Amino acid sequence: MGVSRSACRNDRAEMTGEPGATGEHADDDRGEVCWLERVCPECGALVEGPLPRACWRCGATVAPT
Repeated sequence: MGVSRSACRNDRAEMTGEPGATGEHADDDRGEVCWLERVCPECGALVEGPLPRACWRCGATVAPT
């Protein structure tokens, strides 16, 4: 999918208006998690378990970037 964890945090900050749109709070301790690398690029299903793994819905390989 090609989206980094910091990009995910930056997008969230821009959408919510929270500080961090430029990544200055990317490593804070709020426990935020980006699940983008677990989203199947073919069908959009959320894949659980260790990656890489076959998507439960369509069988496409979901791997971390």
